[in-house]
Amino acid sequence: PEPVGSIAAASRWVCKRPSGMGGQGVTVHAAVADALVHAAKAAGEGGGEEEALLQEYIHPPVLIGDRKFSVRAFLVLYLGAGGLAGYFASHALALFAPGRWSEAPSASSPSSASPHLTNQSGSQQVAPGEALTRDVHELPADELAAAGWPGGPIALLEAARHAAEGLLQAVQQQRVLERATGEYEPDRGLLVPKILGLDFLPGAAAEGRPARAWLLEVNRHPSMG
Repeated sequence: PEPVGSIAAASRWVCKRPSGMGGQGVTVHAAVADALVHAAKAAGEGGGEEEALLQEYIHPPVLIGDRKFSVRAFLVLYLGAGGLAGYFASHALALFAPGRWSEAPSASSPSSASPHLTNQSGSQQVAPGEALTRDVHELPADELAAAGWPGGPIALLEAARHAAEGLLQAVQQQRVLERATGEYEPDRGLLVPKILGLDFLPGAAAEGRPARAWLLEVNRHPSMG
């Protein structure tokens, strides 16, 4: 993870490059313009144009022990009697950032973005001796309730399951549309059964906005722990 400039209370954007793995090439920015300039510079240094994904920073995040975390849930896709179906696993992983969360961490060290990023591989590189992966069911219910999740770990998983259902419905509708328009290509169809890793960032309740789980990305080859 790379800090860019001063990561302060205005940090509102996360830029991800598709060629980056293990948290490499992920940067945090205070403004969209800063993110675009950095992405263009990185593409030029790489010898060619490269698309980048820009995500709004989820603020305020839910904190456990003063650390930000994301939830890695698992969705198993399979072919049921009615076509593509999914099974949402009853257990999920909480992936913690290697540094304590701060509105304005120092930008002087390579790991200064560590309070913001919860990528499992990247966290292990920054803090190899720390246990940063936990079962979601083990998260303290009182700290979750204080952040706007009175249902505790069960509420987190329920929110993730609801989002997974929406994702599955979108995929099913896309397949129906492709068949109806003649654009469906069986050779490029989804191979099932397939385990997907769905990464969510729990947002804390704020003035005028309830707590909710935001889908960050879908992993085709997720780590299981």
